[in-house]
Amino acid sequence: MKLKNRKGLLIFLIASFVFFIHLLFLNLKTYIIFNRHKDFMDIILSLIWIFISLLHISKTFKYSEIREKGIYLENGFYSWNKIYYYEWMSPDTIKFKIQGSNLNEYEEKVKVSCKNKKQIDKILQKYIKLSSSII
Repeated sequence: MKLKNRKGLLIFLIASFVFFIHLLFLNLKTYIIFNRHKDFMDIILSLIWIFISLLHISKTFKYSEIREKGIYLENGFYSWNKIYYYEWMSPDTIKFKIQGSNLNEYEEKVKVSCKNKKQIDKILQKYIKLSSSII
């Protein structure tokens, strides 16, 4: 079951990608026409920013998703035995407490579709203990 995704972030990242592509072509044009070596560094920086934009765009296409063996969130996949607590922060936001690989705990907040709330809660109750829910 897919959880809510972030369309605003995706739009920003695609706009950034287009901006850096445009900047790359401008830098290439000035490098070719004027043959200035300082423009070469601008080309390299544009390529780096394009690469970073593509990485972030690909990351936003990975939806948060509930699966049979755990939950796939923005920062990776977490098996059910690593997620030991969840709480509804609002009708469309869940806070998970997760045990990290180095035994530290941290929190992940996920926005969900309100229309799937009961179905999501039923699945989560099956695998994770609930505390102070707002349903």
